[in-house]
Amino acid sequence: MCVVYAPNRTGTLTSPNYKKGACVLNAIYIDYHQLHLQCGKGGISMDDAMTQIVEMGLEKGEISEIRLFVPTYLNDTRPWHTINELEKKFGVEVSVCPTLTEESESGIKMKDAVDAKVLVWVKTHLHKGVTPNLVIFVTGDADFIVIAHEVKKKGKKVEFWSVDTSNVNSLIKRQETFAIIKPASQPENPFTESLQKIIDEKPVDEKDRWRFAKIAQLIVLQRKKPVVKRSSKEAVNHVSLLISADLGISFAEAKDLLGALMTLEVARIYPVIDRIVNIDASSNLFESIAFHA
Repeated sequence: MCVVYAPNRTGTLTSPNYKKGACVLNAIYIDYHQLHLQCGKGGISMDDAMTQIVEMGLEKGEISEIRLFVPTYLNDTRPWHTINELEKKFGVEVSVCPTLTEESESGIKMKDAVDAKVLVWVKTHLHKGVTPNLVIFVTGDADFIVIAHEVKKKGKKVEFWSVDTSNVNSLIKRQETFAIIKPASQPENPFTESLQKIIDEKPVDEKDRWRFAKIAQLIVLQRKKPVVKRSSKEAVNHVSLLISADLGISFAEAKDLLGALMTLEVARIYPVIDRIVNIDASSNLFESIAFHA
C-alpha cells in the first residue's frame, strides 16, 4: 500500500514564470555515468541532483524532454533492470548505450559509447527551425564539445551543467554557458532527527513518539488527488497542505514530516518530471515507527 499525491499529466513542464511567446523550450541530455560519478564525489544523492536539474530547466522555460544516456555496464548482471528502474524512478526517457571493449597489456578495458549515442541522437532527432531551441548537456566529458558544435549547426543554443567541477574537463569549464548543479541546502528537520534515532537505535522521547504517531497516521491514508504543479517546490508545498489538513498539524510540521520521508527516500517526487509525490508504505522503516509510536 502507498499514499500517492498525483498531478494531472501536462505534457511539457512549464515554468511558473512562463510568458506566452517568450518561453525557451529546452531538452536536457544527461550522461548518466558521469552524473553518477559526480554525485558520489560531491556527496549529493541522485534524487537531489535530478530534482535540481529539473528545477534549473524550468527556470529556463519549458522542458520538452529529459533523456538519460546509460551505458549497459552500470549493472553487469541485470542491465535492463537498471534501465527500467531509472525510467520508473525519475519518469524520464532512457537511451541504452553499448559498451566497447579493447584489449591492452593490462587486460580488457571497457569504454562506453555514450558520446557516440548522443551524437547520433542529435543528428537524427534535432532539426533546424524545430523545437527545442536550447539543448542542455549534463556531463563533464570533453567529447560532448563536438556534439555541441553539431547542435549549434542546427540553430540551437547549448549549455553545459555539472555537479562536481573536479570531474569536469577544462574544455567544458571554459564554455560560456557552463553552470554548477547545486541542490538547495535544507534546514534542520526535527522529523529527520527523530527518524535517525530509530535508525541508530538510540532512545526516543515523547516528542519523537508524537512525530512517529503522525507518520504512522499518514501511512494509513489512501488517496490520490490530481493537481497541476509546475515545480517540485510547489508540489511539496501542496502535499504538505494536504498532510496538514489530514493530520491536524501545522503546515511547517507537515512539510518537515514530508521532507524527512524524502530525505530517507521513503517519499519521492515520482516520477520527477510529472510531479507525483509518492510515499512508500512498504518500507521496513514503518515497522519500527509503529513500534515506537
